Amino acid sequence: MILQTVQTISNRLPKGSSAWINFGLSHLSKTWSVNRIKAKVIRIQDESPDVKSFYLEPNGLWKGFLPGQHVNLSLKINGRFQTRTFSFSSHPKEKLIRITIKKIPGGLVTNHIHTLSKIGDIWELGEATGDFLLTKTIETEKYLFISGGSGITPILSQLKELSKKNSSSQITLLYFSKSEKDILFKHELNILTHTLQNLKVIHFLSEEKNPMYNFGIFEESILKYHVPDFKEHSTFFCGPEPLKKIVFGLYEKENLLNKILSEDFGLFNQKTEEVAELQKVKLLFRAREEEIGSANILESLLDKGVSLQHGCKSGICNTCACMKAKGRVKNLITGKISDDSREKIKLCVSVAMTEIHLEV
Repeated sequence: MILQTVQTISNRLPKGSSAWINFGLSHLSKTWSVNRIKAKVIRIQDESPDVKSFYLEPNGLWKGFLPGQHVNLSLKINGRFQTRTFSFSSHPKEKLIRITIKKIPGGLVTNHIHTLSKIGDIWELGEATGDFLLTKTIETEKYLFISGGSGITPILSQLKELSKKNSSSQITLLYFSKSEKDILFKHELNILTHTLQNLKVIHFLSEEKNPMYNFGIFEESILKYHVPDFKEHSTFFCGPEPLKKIVFGLYEKENLLNKILSEDFGLFNQKTEEVAELQKVKLLFRAREEEIGSANILESLLDKGVSLQHGCKSGICNTCACMKAKGRVKNLITGKISDDSREKIKLCVSVAMTEIHLEV
C-alpha cells in the first residue's frame, strides 16, 4: 500500500523526481522502486559444474512471463552496469521465478554471478520478452523439442506449461549433453514423464559412454530413428550454434523451416560476454565523447554520468530510442548487427561493435 501510494505521487511529479524517490525507498526496502523491477535472490542451486539456478522474488512492478521467454538482467560489476539475457526455467505460476545461468569461460557477467552472487543480493530485471512460445504454433497433436546443454532451460518451462494444461499431445524431447553430469533438470524431467503421459525424453551423451543413455551427436539418422514421423511435429529448438546448424540444415533440406521455432539469444549472450574491447561513443548534440565496454549503451552512458531518457530498460517502451548517425551496433534481443548507416536504435538493448555517433 505504501509503495503504491508513492508510485501514484511519483507519476504526478516532474520528470527526474523518481531517482530521488527510489533513493529514499531503497532505505526502506532494497527491492522497492517506483519504476524499476528489482528482485531479491532467495535461493541458489547448483545444476551442473558450470550451471546454476537462481530463485528470485521480484517487486510489485513485475508483470510475469510466458513459458519460453527470457529477461534482461542488470547488475553493477566493477562500478559499471552490465546487462545480459537469461531464460526462465520455472513456470509462470510458481511462487518464485527461476533463471538458469551457464558460466561462460572468460565471460565477465556469468563468471561474476557464479563466483560472487549470494542469497539476499538485489538484481534489476527488464520486462519478460521473447517469441519462443508454444502459442506461435497452431494447435498441434505432436510436439518435438530438440535441445543441447543449457538450451533445455526455456524448453523445461514449456514442458511444464503443457503439463499444467494436461496436454494430450504426443511430445518428444531429444536432449543432447556432453556427459551425465552435464544433464540439467534430470529429476524434473523424470517427474514430467509421469505427469505428461505422452512425453518421451531421450538423452544423448556426446563425450561419455554410459549404458543408461544413448551415445552420439544429432544427425539425420538419429532423428529419423527416434522420431520417424518428425515431419508431422511442431518443432522447438534451443541449443548451441553448432547443433543449430545441423538441425536447421536438415530441416531446410526437408523444406520444413516453417515447422521449427528456435530461441537464439543464448548465442548472442555468449558473444556479448566475449566482447571486451572499449568502443568510442560520440554524442553529437552534446559535443561529448565517452568510451564504453560490453554493457548495453544505455547503462554504459548512464554509468558515465550522461543524462538520458529511459524507461523499461528491456527494449519494449522505446523511451531510450535515438538516431545512430554512424557505426555498428548489435541488438541483444534479436542478435542483429546493424550496418554503418543512419538508423534509429534502442540504447538499452544495443551494444557498440565499433565507434558510434549518436544524435543525443
